[in-house]
Amino acid sequence: MLDLLLTIQAFVNGYVLNEITEHDAQHRTGANAQQAQERHIPRVRQVIASGQFPLLARVVTESEDETDPDLAFERRLHYVLNGLAWAFT
Repeated sequence: MLDLLLTIQAFVNGYVLNEITEHDAQHRTGANAQQAQERHIPRVRQVIASGQFPLLARVVTESEDETDPDLAFERRLHYVLNGLAWAFT
C-alpha cells in the first residue's frame, strides 16, 4: 500500500512542480506557454527531420494540445491509477 501511495504522491508532486516551473518561466520571460513552445519549433523540426528519433517524431506529430490543465491532470492520473491497479492485481 505504501508503494501505491508514494507512486501517486510522486506523480502529483511532479505535475505540480512542472506547473510551478512553467508559471515561474512565464513570469521571468513574459512569454506564455504557447510562445515558449513556438520558440522551440525550429529545433524540434530539425531533430525530427534527422530521422534518428522516430518515437519522438511520432509523439510530436500525433499529440494534441491539451488546453485544460485540469483535464490533462485527470487523464494522466487515470493512467497512473490504472497502471497501479494492473500491477497489484
